[in-house]
Amino acid sequence: LTIATSILMLLTLIVMFRHPLGVVGPLTVIILSNVWTLGIMTLLGIKPSMVTPCLPAILISVAIGDSLHLQSVYRDLRKQGIPNNQAIIHAGGITGAPIVFTTLTTCIGLLSFQLAELDAIAELGFVGALGIVVALTLSLTFLPAILTWNTQSLLGAPDKHERNWLDAILKLCNRLSMGDSTPTRRGALRVVGIGVVILVGSLLMSTQIKLWHDPLEWIPETRHIRQSYAVIDAHVGGASQ
Repeated sequence: LTIATSILMLLTLIVMFRHPLGVVGPLTVIILSNVWTLGIMTLLGIKPSMVTPCLPAILISVAIGDSLHLQSVYRDLRKQGIPNNQAIIHAGGITGAPIVFTTLTTCIGLLSFQLAELDAIAELGFVGALGIVVALTLSLTFLPAILTWNTQSLLGAPDKHERNWLDAILKLCNRLSMGDSTPTRRGALRVVGIGVVILVGSLLMSTQIKLWHDPLEWIPETRHIRQSYAVIDAHVGGASQ
């Protein structure tokens, strides 16, 4: 799953920014976030558990969000003709507070895992919160340093006459809440209504979730251990219970 998401993320970065620096910066932040977090686990003496493989997915999603936020604003500023160093500073000033608040809310959510009875879940929440802080630090320090190498590229900023599907989606979202220019009461009610519909739909769909767990499915059928388990299950009465 980590490999698949990494490939998808790489393709997304290439399509969005169309420049090596636009890809290398976020990817490096993600890689370093994972390496530093695993290093912190070692320093604190926290041993890997069965839920530790969930950690990279958490860090990837948070780190890529922080990096894309800052880099997208930087690209827009560069498109306006602002010099590179000033664009980096302004992008950090614009996105710094939202990124920090996003990090804090995510950290609080992960730290709530401390209430879990299983030690492995509690440790995942603690280490995940530390990793997200690491991702925030790298996004606001290392990524701007990478962007200083960019002198001419607009990182794939679309031309005025070029149709951008992402901007079109964002403009549609703005129109839903703001109308033509300014927020309105009707727009606010529309947003709340859409949120309620999504919430109710999510609750209804959650009732269809079926819990199922069979670790033997993780092992290929050609492996000897999988075949041995099948023989015992068939003739002895069950080995995997």
